[in-house]
Amino acid sequence: MNKFMRMIVFFDLPVKTKTQRRVATQFRKYLVKDGYFMVQYSVYCRICNGYDDVEKHKIRIRNNKPDKKIGIFSPRSSHIRPRFG
Repeated sequence: MNKFMRMIVFFDLPVKTKTQRRVATQFRKYLVKDGYFMVQYSVYCRICNGYDDVEKHKIRIRNNKPDKKIGIFSPRSSHIRPRFG
């Protein structure tokens, strides 16, 4: 049985020069094309169907991130549940 999970991408890319703005825009367009929706300006979210789908999209982001020095944080436990009150 697969569980639906949300994959959230946070990023902060430099946008001081024209080239940096173009690279950041290309990355945002890639995320939208790959099925993410914008929550905030540099926060995108996607619904995934189970762990295999999450791993697939982590690899896609790793292969398409604009700067190879950017790290990807993935918690060991998937039981992170924010509380709103």
